[in-house]
Amino acid sequence: MIHISESQAAKLLTPEIAHREVRRILSLWGTERLAALSRVRGTSGGRGLQVLAGLVEDERGGVWAGVKMYTADGGKGRGHTVMVSSPSGELHTVGATQLGALRTAAISGVATEVMHGRPELIGIIGAGYQAERQARALHLLNPAAPIRIWNRTSERAEALAARLRADGANALAVDSVQAATSGADVVTVLTRATEPVLHLRHIGEGTHVNAAGSNHLDSREISADLVEQSTIVVDSLDQARKECGDLVPSLEAGAISWSEIAELGDVVREQRWSKPASKSRTLFESQGMGVLDVALAAAAVHLSTQQQRNAQ
Repeated sequence: MIHISESQAAKLLTPEIAHREVRRILSLWGTERLAALSRVRGTSGGRGLQVLAGLVEDERGGVWAGVKMYTADGGKGRGHTVMVSSPSGELHTVGATQLGALRTAAISGVATEVMHGRPELIGIIGAGYQAERQARALHLLNPAAPIRIWNRTSERAEALAARLRADGANALAVDSVQAATSGADVVTVLTRATEPVLHLRHIGEGTHVNAAGSNHLDSREISADLVEQSTIVVDSLDQARKECGDLVPSLEAGAISWSEIAELGDVVREQRWSKPASKSRTLFESQGMGVLDVALAAAAVHLSTQQQRNAQ
């Protein structure tokens, strides 16, 4: 049995490794080499439990079945991914919090890559822990692209911009959503908003948006007019039906339908992306998939094992 702590996992997996692994997993979408189970939630005493699960084949032909479990208390999630590897049958555990943020950022990077391409100017709405991961994942696609950051608390935006500049990024905190999105061809929003913070007026034709903060039906980050003027892709249709609050008003109004919404794995597998001329804006709605947590945790176990062998 191998146990990898939060700090160890963060050192083992770089954004580059996460991006490559997430894209590899999405290329298996719809095949027998992958199974993705939707999130299950429960609450007790004001605390929440969330469970995600999946099964995936690694690059070496092994199979990993795992469950990510975490509690949410005061908005802070803490948990682990527990896995069984086949054919060995060994049990492994990996700290899940930092890998969850890395997974969420990596899938935004992959979505941007396949739905839009190389970003030229990046807008970030939000400046929390996960927003930093998002900025770094997009910076990976084009290290020369300027990054503009807005947050309700300007000090947090300034601090995030400073950390990114320390690592060589051209990052700047700005004083409004409009300033962050003006001229941007890629925008990521990751907040806990219950009312939209990003509207059609903020997003130009041909711009790609990653919405990664809303995974409750009563959450809203994206306005209905922006949703309805965008070509939409989700990580998982099953998960989005249960959790994607951004889409609810437009679906209920009949302005969009599930039949016109694609899954990112299908876009990656088909190696092509087409969007109607009437909807040149693209929107990726990310809810979170346990199969990606399992894949990244398995990659961490493999890298840890390699390090131990090399040290002998």
